Amino acid sequence: MESVMEQILAEEIVKTIEDADTLITLTNIHIDLENDQAIISVAVFPDEKREAVLGGLNRRAGNLAFTVLKKMKVKKIPFLVFV
Repeated sequence: MESVMEQILAEEIVKTIEDADTLITLTNIHIDLENDQAIISVAVFPDEKREAVLGGLNRRAGNLAFTVLKKMKVKKIPFLVFV
């Protein structure tokens, strides 16, 4: 499930990034055993944009989760947390 989620999120993040000078890479996704929370590790370059990018991703986490839910066709998607 993590690899499919990573692919979908990467595609959606690329579509929504407004800053062409920022490189964002999803480095790891860990879903807890209860499937309640997905911790998504993110690398950002340049590093000084990291906090702004993480803030933006966490604000859009609900919309991103809904997109993942539709594309994966599952009944429940964990809460997304970008770190």
